[in-house]
Amino acid sequence: MFNMLRFTIMLTIAAAANCCLTAAQELLPNVLPPVVSGDTWAAAEIPPLIDPPLTVGPSEPHGRLVESAWSGRIDYFHWNERLDGRDFVNEDGPLVTLGYVRRVGPERFRAELFGGSVGYGAEIEYHDGTTEPLSSHTNYMGLRGEYDLVYDPGWWPAASLFAGVGTRFWFRDLPDETTPSGTTIWGYRETWWTIYPYVGLETRGTPDDFDLEFFGSARIGCTAITYEHVSWNDVTLYPKMGITGQLELGLRGPRLFLSSYFEAMTWGESDEVRDSWQPRSAMLTVGLRAGFRF
Repeated sequence: MFNMLRFTIMLTIAAAANCCLTAAQELLPNVLPPVVSGDTWAAAEIPPLIDPPLTVGPSEPHGRLVESAWSGRIDYFHWNERLDGRDFVNEDGPLVTLGYVRRVGPERFRAELFGGSVGYGAEIEYHDGTTEPLSSHTNYMGLRGEYDLVYDPGWWPAASLFAGVGTRFWFRDLPDETTPSGTTIWGYRETWWTIYPYVGLETRGTPDDFDLEFFGSARIGCTAITYEHVSWNDVTLYPKMGITGQLELGLRGPRLFLSSYFEAMTWGESDEVRDSWQPRSAMLTVGLRAGFRF
Protein backbone atom coordinates (compact mmCIF):
# COMPACT_ATOMS: atom_id res chain seq x y z
CA MET A 1 0.00 0.00 0.00
CA PHE A 2 2.73 2.43 0.97
CA ASN A 3 4.76 1.53 -2.12
CA MET A 4 1.75 2.10 -4.35
CA LEU A 5 1.14 5.55 -2.81
CA ARG A 6 4.80 6.53 -3.19
CA PHE A 7 4.79 5.48 -6.88
CA THR A 8 1.63 7.51 -7.53
CA ILE A 9 3.13 10.66 -5.91
CA MET A 10 6.39 10.36 -7.90
CA LEU A 11 4.48 9.91 -11.18
CA THR A 12 2.36 12.97 -10.40
CA ILE A 13 5.47 15.11 -9.66
CA ALA A 14 7.15 13.97 -12.88
CA ALA A 15 4.07 14.81 -14.93
CA ALA A 16 3.79 18.25 -13.30
CA ALA A 17 7.48 19.00 -13.92
CA ASN A 18 7.13 17.98 -17.56
CA CYS A 19 4.14 20.30 -17.99
CA CYS A 20 6.01 23.20 -16.39
CA LEU A 21 9.04 22.76 -18.62
CA THR A 22 6.88 22.54 -21.73
CA ALA A 23 5.10 25.78 -20.81
CA ALA A 24 8.38 27.55 -20.10
CA GLN A 25 9.81 26.46 -23.46
CA GLU A 26 6.80 27.90 -25.26
CA LEU A 27 7.16 31.24 -23.45
CA LEU A 28 10.99 31.46 -23.81
CA PRO A 29 11.87 29.59 -27.01
CA ASN A 30 15.36 31.13 -27.21
CA VAL A 31 16.33 30.19 -23.69
CA LEU A 32 15.27 26.55 -23.15
CA PRO A 33 15.54 23.63 -25.55
CA PRO A 34 12.37 21.84 -26.65
CA VAL A 35 10.99 19.10 -24.42
CA VAL A 36 10.28 15.67 -25.79
CA SER A 37 7.70 13.43 -24.16
CA GLY A 38 8.95 11.28 -21.37
CA ASP A 39 12.20 11.93 -19.58
CA THR A 40 14.28 12.46 -22.76
CA TRP A 41 15.68 15.92 -23.66
CA ALA A 42 16.24 16.81 -27.32
CA ALA A 43 19.68 18.18 -28.06
CA ALA A 44 19.45 21.81 -29.14
CA GLU A 45 21.87 24.70 -29.27
CA ILE A 46 20.92 27.64 -27.09
CA PRO A 47 21.35 30.87 -29.09
CA PRO A 48 22.88 33.92 -27.40
CA LEU A 49 20.61 36.17 -25.41
CA ILE A 50 22.11 39.38 -26.94
CA ASP A 51 22.61 39.81 -30.65
CA PRO A 52 25.94 41.33 -31.85
CA PRO A 53 25.83 45.11 -32.41
CA LEU A 54 25.00 46.31 -35.90
CA THR A 55 27.55 48.33 -37.90
CA VAL A 56 26.11 51.20 -39.90
CA GLY A 57 28.08 52.15 -43.02
CA PRO A 58 31.66 51.19 -43.95
CA SER A 59 34.19 51.19 -41.16
CA GLU A 60 37.28 53.41 -41.38
CA PRO A 61 40.53 51.47 -41.74
CA HIS A 62 42.66 51.56 -38.63
CA GLY A 63 45.38 54.23 -38.71
CA ARG A 64 43.98 56.14 -41.69
CA LEU A 65 44.42 59.91 -41.50
CA VAL A 66 42.21 62.36 -43.37
CA GLU A 67 42.93 66.06 -42.81
CA SER A 68 42.70 69.38 -44.66
CA ALA A 69 44.14 72.82 -43.93
CA TRP A 70 43.90 76.36 -45.30
CA SER A 71 46.71 78.81 -44.64
CA GLY A 72 48.00 82.26 -45.48
CA ARG A 73 51.66 83.25 -45.63
CA ILE A 74 53.52 86.57 -45.83
CA ASP A 75 57.11 86.32 -47.06
CA TYR A 76 60.17 88.44 -47.49
CA PHE A 77 61.21 87.50 -51.04
CA HIS A 78 64.69 87.84 -52.57
CA TRP A 79 65.69 87.13 -56.19
CA ASN A 80 69.34 87.22 -57.29
CA GLU A 81 71.09 86.79 -60.63
CA ARG A 82 74.88 86.55 -60.92
CA LEU A 83 76.95 87.09 -64.04
CA ASP A 84 80.75 86.69 -64.26
CA GLY A 85 80.97 86.21 -60.50
CA ARG A 86 79.13 89.40 -59.49
CA ASP A 87 75.54 90.39 -58.76
CA PHE A 88 73.67 91.31 -61.91
CA VAL A 89 70.08 91.66 -60.58
CA ASN A 90 68.69 91.90 -57.05
CA GLU A 91 65.02 92.01 -56.10
CA ASP A 92 63.54 92.31 -52.61
CA GLY A 93 60.04 92.69 -51.26
CA PRO A 94 56.90 91.03 -49.88
CA LEU A 95 55.01 88.13 -51.42
CA VAL A 96 51.63 86.85 -50.21
CA THR A 97 50.62 83.18 -50.50
CA LEU A 98 47.28 81.39 -50.07
CA GLY A 99 47.65 77.63 -49.57
CA TYR A 100 45.55 74.49 -49.23
CA VAL A 101 46.74 71.04 -48.05
CA ARG A 102 44.81 67.77 -48.13
CA ARG A 103 46.06 64.48 -46.67
CA VAL A 104 44.33 61.14 -47.21
CA GLY A 105 46.20 58.22 -45.65
CA PRO A 106 49.79 58.24 -46.89
CA GLU A 107 49.06 60.72 -49.70
CA ARG A 108 49.28 64.50 -49.34
CA PHE A 109 48.35 67.16 -51.89
CA ARG A 110 49.33 70.83 -51.71
CA ALA A 111 48.26 73.82 -53.82
CA GLU A 112 49.37 77.48 -53.52
CA LEU A 113 48.58 80.79 -55.18
CA PHE A 114 51.12 83.58 -54.67
CA GLY A 115 51.85 87.07 -55.90
CA GLY A 116 53.27 90.50 -55.10
CA SER A 117 55.36 93.43 -56.28
CA VAL A 118 59.01 93.65 -55.20
CA GLY A 119 61.80 96.18 -55.68
CA TYR A 120 64.22 95.74 -58.60
CA GLY A 121 67.84 96.86 -58.79
CA ALA A 122 70.29 96.19 -61.63
CA GLU A 123 73.20 97.55 -63.61
CA ILE A 124 72.27 98.37 -67.21
CA GLU A 125 75.17 97.73 -69.59
CA TYR A 126 75.24 99.63 -72.88
CA HIS A 127 76.89 98.61 -76.14
CA ASP A 128 79.88 100.88 -75.52
CA GLY A 129 80.67 99.04 -72.29
CA THR A 130 79.38 101.71 -69.90
CA THR A 131 76.86 100.89 -67.16
CA GLU A 132 74.12 102.71 -65.34
CA PRO A 133 72.08 101.69 -62.27
CA LEU A 134 68.36 101.08 -62.65
CA SER A 135 65.80 100.96 -59.84
CA SER A 136 62.29 99.72 -60.56
CA HIS A 137 59.90 96.99 -59.47
CA THR A 138 58.96 93.48 -60.61
CA ASN A 139 55.51 91.91 -60.45
CA TYR A 140 55.16 88.25 -59.52
CA MET A 141 52.15 85.96 -59.92
CA GLY A 142 52.17 82.17 -59.85
CA LEU A 143 50.87 78.77 -58.82
CA ARG A 144 52.42 75.78 -57.12
CA GLY A 145 51.34 72.16 -56.75
CA GLU A 146 52.97 69.31 -54.79
CA TYR A 147 52.31 65.62 -54.16
CA ASP A 148 53.83 63.72 -51.20
CA LEU A 149 53.93 60.12 -50.05
CA VAL A 150 54.19 60.08 -46.23
CA TYR A 151 55.49 57.17 -44.16
CA ASP A 152 54.82 57.06 -40.39
CA PRO A 153 57.31 54.55 -38.92
CA GLY A 154 56.06 52.61 -35.94
CA TRP A 155 59.55 52.62 -34.42
CA TRP A 156 59.63 56.46 -34.47
CA PRO A 157 56.17 57.74 -33.43
CA ALA A 158 57.32 61.38 -33.20
CA ALA A 159 58.41 61.61 -36.84
CA SER A 160 57.29 61.04 -40.43
CA LEU A 161 59.35 60.51 -43.56
CA PHE A 162 58.16 61.71 -46.95
CA ALA A 163 59.14 61.91 -50.61
CA GLY A 164 57.43 64.03 -53.22
CA VAL A 165 57.48 66.01 -56.41
CA GLY A 166 56.40 69.60 -56.96
CA THR A 167 55.89 72.05 -59.78
CA ARG A 168 56.04 75.84 -59.65
CA PHE A 169 54.72 78.07 -62.44
CA TRP A 170 55.03 81.86 -62.30
CA PHE A 171 55.27 85.11 -64.25
CA ARG A 172 58.09 87.57 -63.64
CA ASP A 173 56.89 90.83 -65.16
CA LEU A 174 59.32 93.76 -65.56
CA PRO A 175 57.55 96.99 -66.65
CA ASP A 176 58.99 99.79 -68.79
CA GLU A 177 61.33 102.10 -66.86
CA THR A 178 63.58 105.15 -67.38
CA THR A 179 67.15 105.38 -66.10
CA PRO A 180 68.46 108.49 -64.26
CA SER A 181 70.05 109.68 -67.54
CA GLY A 182 66.71 109.52 -69.35
CA THR A 183 67.24 106.27 -71.27
CA THR A 184 64.04 104.23 -71.69
CA ILE A 185 64.37 100.56 -70.81
CA TRP A 186 61.61 98.51 -72.37
CA GLY A 187 60.01 95.96 -70.08
CA TYR A 188 59.34 92.32 -70.79
CA ARG A 189 57.85 89.22 -69.21
CA GLU A 190 59.54 85.99 -68.17
CA THR A 191 57.46 82.83 -67.83
CA TRP A 192 59.00 80.18 -65.57
CA TRP A 193 58.01 76.57 -64.97
CA THR A 194 60.12 74.23 -62.85
CA ILE A 195 59.70 70.64 -61.59
CA TYR A 196 61.49 69.55 -58.43
CA PRO A 197 61.61 66.18 -56.58
CA TYR A 198 62.49 66.13 -52.87
CA VAL A 199 62.73 64.03 -49.70
CA GLY A 200 62.15 65.18 -46.15
CA LEU A 201 61.48 64.62 -42.46
CA GLU A 202 58.72 65.88 -40.16
CA THR A 203 58.78 65.86 -36.35
CA ARG A 204 56.19 66.65 -33.71
CA GLY A 205 56.14 67.03 -29.97
CA THR A 206 53.79 65.71 -27.31
CA PRO A 207 50.66 67.88 -26.74
CA ASP A 208 50.68 69.75 -23.43
CA ASP A 209 47.80 70.46 -21.05
CA PHE A 210 46.41 73.02 -23.52
CA ASP A 211 46.58 70.48 -26.38
CA LEU A 212 49.37 72.44 -28.09
CA GLU A 213 52.38 70.84 -29.76
CA PHE A 214 55.53 71.96 -31.54
CA PHE A 215 56.18 70.68 -35.04
CA GLY A 216 58.92 71.00 -37.62
CA SER A 217 59.84 69.83 -41.09
CA ALA A 218 62.86 69.88 -43.38
CA ARG A 219 63.36 68.77 -46.95
CA ILE A 220 65.93 68.90 -49.74
CA GLY A 221 65.64 68.33 -53.47
CA CYS A 222 66.68 69.63 -56.87
CA THR A 223 65.19 71.84 -59.59
CA ALA A 224 65.42 69.00 -62.08
CA ILE A 225 63.65 70.47 -65.12
CA THR A 226 63.08 74.20 -65.76
CA TYR A 227 61.52 76.02 -68.69
CA GLU A 228 61.80 79.79 -69.20
CA HIS A 229 60.32 81.97 -71.94
CA VAL A 230 61.41 85.60 -72.43
CA SER A 231 58.94 87.78 -74.30
CA TRP A 232 61.14 90.65 -75.53
CA ASN A 233 63.00 88.48 -78.07
CA ASP A 234 60.64 85.47 -77.97
CA VAL A 235 63.34 83.09 -76.83
CA THR A 236 63.02 79.87 -74.80
CA LEU A 237 65.74 79.00 -72.30
CA TYR A 238 66.38 76.00 -70.06
CA PRO A 239 68.25 76.94 -66.86
CA LYS A 240 70.46 74.14 -65.54
CA MET A 241 69.62 72.05 -62.49
CA GLY A 242 70.05 73.58 -59.04
CA ILE A 243 69.06 72.67 -55.47
CA THR A 244 66.01 73.40 -53.37
CA GLY A 245 65.50 73.27 -49.61
CA GLN A 246 62.77 74.12 -47.14
CA LEU A 247 62.49 74.47 -43.34
CA GLU A 248 59.44 75.07 -41.16
CA LEU A 249 59.05 75.30 -37.37
CA GLY A 250 55.81 76.09 -35.57
CA LEU A 251 53.17 75.54 -32.91
CA ARG A 252 49.71 74.06 -33.47
CA GLY A 253 46.57 73.22 -31.56
CA PRO A 254 43.55 71.10 -32.46
CA ARG A 255 42.55 73.60 -35.19
CA LEU A 256 44.91 76.59 -35.49
CA PHE A 257 48.64 76.69 -36.26
CA LEU A 258 51.41 79.27 -36.65
CA SER A 259 54.89 78.67 -38.06
CA SER A 260 58.03 80.30 -39.42
CA TYR A 261 59.07 79.33 -42.93
CA PHE A 262 62.21 79.33 -45.08
CA GLU A 263 62.72 78.15 -48.66
CA ALA A 264 65.51 78.39 -51.22
CA MET A 265 65.69 77.48 -54.91
CA THR A 266 68.67 77.83 -57.24
CA TRP A 267 69.28 77.37 -60.97
CA GLY A 268 72.45 77.09 -63.01
CA GLU A 269 73.25 79.25 -66.03
CA SER A 270 71.38 78.25 -69.19
CA ASP A 271 72.89 77.66 -72.61
CA GLU A 272 73.00 80.66 -74.95
CA VAL A 273 70.16 80.93 -77.46
CA ARG A 274 70.18 83.80 -80.02
CA ASP A 275 72.50 85.95 -77.90
CA SER A 276 70.35 85.39 -74.79
CA TRP A 277 70.89 83.28 -71.70
CA GLN A 278 69.68 83.09 -68.11
CA PRO A 279 72.44 83.82 -65.54
CA ARG A 280 72.85 81.77 -62.38
CA SER A 281 69.74 82.54 -60.33
CA ALA A 282 68.56 82.05 -56.76
CA MET A 283 65.29 82.62 -54.93
CA LEU A 284 64.97 82.95 -51.14
CA THR A 285 61.78 83.34 -49.09
CA VAL A 286 61.48 83.85 -45.32
CA GLY A 287 58.08 84.30 -43.76
CA LEU A 288 55.27 83.50 -41.34
CA ARG A 289 52.42 81.06 -42.02
CA ALA A 290 49.12 80.85 -40.15
CA GLY A 291 46.03 78.77 -40.78
CA PHE A 292 43.46 76.28 -39.57
CA ARG A 293 42.95 72.58 -40.17
CA PHE A 294 39.85 70.46 -40.23
